[in-house]
Amino acid sequence: EARNPVQPTLRSATCPARPAGRWGARHQRRAVTDAWVGLGLLALAGFLLGGVVSTWRTSRPLAVVLGMGFALAIASGIVWLL
Repeated sequence: EARNPVQPTLRSATCPARPAGRWGARHQRRAVTDAWVGLGLLALAGFLLGGVVSTWRTSRPLAVVLGMGFALAIASGIVWLL
């Protein structure tokens, strides 16, 4: 009998190989959750870049700090999505 590697065939409730409560699909929601975190970091980077542009003329030290935050957010968002 061929089994799907994502959703194995159902077994009896007394099967020791699968604990009770794990009868749903396995490993299908994690990739979606990880993608949302990465996209959230990229969105945060966009807001930080807007802050850099808007504060550059009035407060350059603050703009530099926001720029460093932008660099960290963009790098972590890209790494998270890889």
